[in-house]
Amino acid sequence: MDAAILNVGTELLMGEIVNTNAAYLSGQMKKFGINVYYQIVVGDNHSRLQSVLDILSKKVDVILLTGGLGPTKDDMTKEAVASVFGKELKQNDEAIKQMENIMKRYGRTINEITENNYRQTFFPEGSRILKNEMGSAPGFILETGQGNKVVICLPGPPHEMKAMFNTHLNDYFSGKTEGCIRSKVLRLAGIGESSVETELMDLIENQEDPTIATYAKPGDVAIRVATKQRDKESAEKVLKPTINEIKKRLGRYIYSEDERELNEMVVDLIRDREWKVSTVESCTGGLLASNFIDVPGASDVFDEGFITYSNEAKEKRIHVDIEKLNKYGAVSMQTAEAMAIGLYEETHSDVCISVTGIAGPKGGTEEKPVGLVYASFMIEGEVETETYHIRGDRQRIRVYTVMNIMKKLYQILKKVD
Repeated sequence: MDAAILNVGTELLMGEIVNTNAAYLSGQMKKFGINVYYQIVVGDNHSRLQSVLDILSKKVDVILLTGGLGPTKDDMTKEAVASVFGKELKQNDEAIKQMENIMKRYGRTINEITENNYRQTFFPEGSRILKNEMGSAPGFILETGQGNKVVICLPGPPHEMKAMFNTHLNDYFSGKTEGCIRSKVLRLAGIGESSVETELMDLIENQEDPTIATYAKPGDVAIRVATKQRDKESAEKVLKPTINEIKKRLGRYIYSEDERELNEMVVDLIRDREWKVSTVESCTGGLLASNFIDVPGASDVFDEGFITYSNEAKEKRIHVDIEKLNKYGAVSMQTAEAMAIGLYEETHSDVCISVTGIAGPKGGTEEKPVGLVYASFMIEGEVETETYHIRGDRQRIRVYTVMNIMKKLYQILKKVD
């Protein structure tokens, strides 16, 4: 089966909202062995939406459409679908009940429900309605009757769209596709994407089945190895030799084999030791603490976090000697170490991490340029300090600082017995 992803919303075209729906849905289609040939964004314009739908209906088997299902005049997805595939819009009794129950939960009586809310209860005839557990607008599946053509309409808000897909469409697509796609993702720390590609160039250039792809995001590199076979066992057998060869070449950098993020792995290592971690941050402004707290269950390991942006805060909160600050400066190895020691004296956490640097765009000098960062790790009574030189804008420097710290912490924890 071939598919297209069509995302509706002028706010997407204007760059006001990042289109995460397309990436998510492409990943889901890959899981079922469905080829995504197109990703298209259309604004809230009926004629343009209708035109794109008409073109896609002649090119692919499945159109996955998000957005435009709400109650306002710019929500026109259902009207466009009905027009292109020659269907009438009919009201659905179950959708009416769902919408009215939602409004009641919001404290509104039936008489207070505005007429435009009832627009969400009309669907192209023959549609299978998909209940929205996270919002008010239901989705639907329309098997058009034109060969195997299917249009699936999902809400635009990502949390609603993902919940609806997971609830209704995993089983739907499992029954529509043959074979099994299996993939393995290896995540690496301490090596760049270009170096990974160089190490695997012969495998990548000669690949047939399985396929190998490298991709990166700030501070992280991943290798995806994938194959499509008749069943899970066959797929695992095809994947194994290639994965073993990659491990042979790059095993020292691999920290995860199950798509888990680096912060999850670090939290698990700290939890396994029944330790606590605390942070004190200057240039990252809480981003390091957030990286721990983003992990579900982080309360098991995360103790305290301080943001000591000024010299006064460093002196007051974690007892950094003012004479040391004046002598070496806030951005220095000596200050980073004093921050980590002061944090330990304040919290007695097993892992104490400090970070100080110049995130820019101003504040740099020839001696201490923008992007200079120091991070200290106090673990089991010993302090180790790292120096980073990171290029980029303010946000990139902050993000890469946190990723570098997490990489180093992972490496330290792996060495601890």
